[in-house]
Amino acid sequence: METDRPNLAARAAKVVGAALLGGLAAACGGEPEEAPPRRPDVVLICIDTLRADRMSCYGYPRPTTPTLDRLAKEGARFEDVTAQSSWTLPSMVSMFSGQYLTAYRDKLDPKVPTLAETFRGAGYRTVGVVGNILMQPHGGFDRGFDHYDARTAENEPGDDRARARMIDVLAKELWGPLDEALAVDENGERPPLFLYLHPFDPHNPYTGKEHLEAELPREGALPVLPEEWPLQVLKEWGPPAPGGLKRKEIHALRGLYDQDVRYTDEQLGLILERLEELGVLANCVVAVVSDHGEGLWDRLGPMPREELKNQTLENFFYQQHGAYLYQEAVFTPFLLWGAGVPAGTLVELPVENVDLFPTLLELCDVPARHELHGRSLVPLLRGERPYNWRHAVFSDVLYSQAIRDVRTGDKLIVPTEHGRKAGATDELYRIRTDWLERENLVDVDPDTTEHLKRRLERWRAKYPTRTTLGDERTDEQERLMGALGYGEAHGGD
Repeated sequence: METDRPNLAARAAKVVGAALLGGLAAACGGEPEEAPPRRPDVVLICIDTLRADRMSCYGYPRPTTPTLDRLAKEGARFEDVTAQSSWTLPSMVSMFSGQYLTAYRDKLDPKVPTLAETFRGAGYRTVGVVGNILMQPHGGFDRGFDHYDARTAENEPGDDRARARMIDVLAKELWGPLDEALAVDENGERPPLFLYLHPFDPHNPYTGKEHLEAELPREGALPVLPEEWPLQVLKEWGPPAPGGLKRKEIHALRGLYDQDVRYTDEQLGLILERLEELGVLANCVVAVVSDHGEGLWDRLGPMPREELKNQTLENFFYQQHGAYLYQEAVFTPFLLWGAGVPAGTLVELPVENVDLFPTLLELCDVPARHELHGRSLVPLLRGERPYNWRHAVFSDVLYSQAIRDVRTGDKLIVPTEHGRKAGATDELYRIRTDWLERENLVDVDPDTTEHLKRRLERWRAKYPTRTTLGDERTDEQERLMGALGYGEAHGGD
């Protein structure tokens, strides 16, 4: 299959080269002419529940993402990325609005233009095909799309459960709406395209793929690190409740997660090949991000100690997302490829998912229609290192908020009112020497704790957010939440 892949690097070089030649021609031709706005196509791929540290282009030792590795090599990879939340709805609200959230919010503010609305206002045709069944129109996620499809999967007779469509189904149902979006208008021209694709496959439950077992055997996944940590915890706490999964079975599920990531990557390779055949990639910006990461049993479960001691092993350790803001939950990928993106670019400066909105706008010469809290990453693509670049990164979820000082690497996690009611306390970590966030230094370094608290308070004051906590949810919303296994930690019930 490798030999059949389109030469994406050649395409990108051709587009960038044409822009450079156009600029030189204008410079040498006397009177400069105002260049028309760039309007490349945009393909935004948000892979649900994708930990950056489980991608081979981010250093994972298993070959989980060969397609995305190639995009990173031919485009730009941002090495230090922070998602604004560890749960889908607030994370996507932030990404689609280009704004920080400092209080719980699971739907878009109707007064704030969305990313799709902004591109449609610039003449783009907009298509959204979404696997996460929570991304429904009642949350405003369809705003700005000519075609938006977040349907649940078709069920077998007698099965009334709400299920997410997997990426192979998304791909099949993408091409009809895309053909309509790529049709020429009355002037014989094809308007630019904004395509939003949101695969769901890495999300729990992990299913794996049999054809990947030889290359990515489920038993070959990296263990929870450090390897002695789970045993030390169990020795301290005593054995978990009997029953449930064994350690070997939990480790195999971590391997199935790897396989789900690889399968998503395979299917994205096929989708990109088809987009190449349709001419979309000839002048296009491709962005790959994720809404949040995944727990994969790296932590203790988010419950009081007396309740935790009564859990079976798979619940004693935390598998999912949305309760915590540790790095495995908020360190996500950010890749850019195509028009205006220099090949082979590695950006080490810290970026956030909130930066996606202004970056795509600048790459396409589309003006913003409202205040954006993120910053365009285009200067970083040019190799610039602005002296006043981001000094801290932020995340928020129902139970806690986090700030990381990017200069020192100190990260503070502070419980919200809901978190404190659940028994959470302040946590301080030195990420540069303790990436796994195992040693809480709050009592050791109270000065840094108080300093970061004050900075977090200033962030909250600068970006006040109207919460949707307490807004009435429909029966359908409750059903969808339950279908994906979400409970109080995500909705505040």
